[in-house]
Amino acid sequence: MGRFDDLRLLNNFVVVYKQESITGASRLLNISQPALTRSIQSLENEMGTLLFERTPTGLKPTAFAEKLYRRALKIINEIDAIHGDLLDLALQFRHLLNVGSGLGCWCSVADAVIGFQGMVKDVSVNVRVSNARDLVSIFEKGGLDMVVGKKRTVESYEFGRIVPYKVNDLYYVVRCGHPVLELPVDQQIAALSGYPYATYHLLQDSPGMNLPPSPSVRANHHLFLFRVLAKSDNYFILSHEMLDYAAMHGLCVVGGASFAKDELAIGYNPESLSPIAKDFLQYLLDRAK
Repeated sequence: MGRFDDLRLLNNFVVVYKQESITGASRLLNISQPALTRSIQSLENEMGTLLFERTPTGLKPTAFAEKLYRRALKIINEIDAIHGDLLDLALQFRHLLNVGSGLGCWCSVADAVIGFQGMVKDVSVNVRVSNARDLVSIFEKGGLDMVVGKKRTVESYEFGRIVPYKVNDLYYVVRCGHPVLELPVDQQIAALSGYPYATYHLLQDSPGMNLPPSPSVRANHHLFLFRVLAKSDNYFILSHEMLDYAAMHGLCVVGGASFAKDELAIGYNPESLSPIAKDFLQYLLDRAK
């Protein structure tokens, strides 16, 4: 048996074992079914034996898989405990701040981090920009001090406390040269109904992306989307913070103005918030006033 050094294979196996289904496990793990199937096959190759048998009611673990599952749980729990100990140790020697940010607000979060680091010495700030599902998963494991994102999205998850942050203006964008832009400004937004909204099918070829099923769009790679939009007649919705980046990729605002507002919020647990995290939270809120 070869050396087993990819703990993700173990984690994937545990989820498949619990779900008794590749389909259900792939949704929880937010990876494609083929990728998860390959992961299980890789683990079977490492172990030198089958782990599951297909039955009409789902996947049935083999006798070996039953034993591996109990052992894998111990390994994963131990690694989580070690990770927590290391984070505690790091905090004893330096100020460490981990912030999760949604795509629609990462520009303001990044600007706040730069300003905060200019005021506070000996602070390291890690900003994780991703979709809500990914950020909440990391937060629940203790990897983030707070999550900044759309208010309605943040409120759909369980945080110890949620506070309003700021309000973003929302815009429709299309490629410059799009047919709707040839219409009078007051008719452009209504004309978008005749064109497709940019959804999952435009993003499926983006490198390194694991996206949930259509029609939800949870892109980790806006720049890839911008390049695709610049070559199609699809339209998309962006906050004002992303307009400069969109313009750099040949995208223009439809209707010449914002069409709606998007409320942002910050989710965190007051009991576990470190002093430096409390200071940064207050700094964020003060900047938004």
